[in-house]
Amino acid sequence: MEEKKRGRPREYTTGQAAKVLSERLGRHVSTEQVRRWIASGKLGGSRLADSWYRTTDRDIAAFIEANTRKTLGKTLDRQHDAE
Repeated sequence: MEEKKRGRPREYTTGQAAKVLSERLGRHVSTEQVRRWIASGKLGGSRLADSWYRTTDRDIAAFIEANTRKTLGKTLDRQHDAE
């Protein structure tokens, strides 16, 4: 996935986003999970009509950055230190 520097970000369906996220995160991501993440605000995106969702390359990149093992490891370290 190549992020554009200018202009409009590329839009992805939940199926396309699930495929990209599965490849980048190294684990299976379902379209239903993508919908849940968008609905909860964890993954940026928008809802179209009753059951259609879209997200962008920029939203996916931000989500991946926030959910990499390195980032999660820092969060877990902070939680452990607080105990």
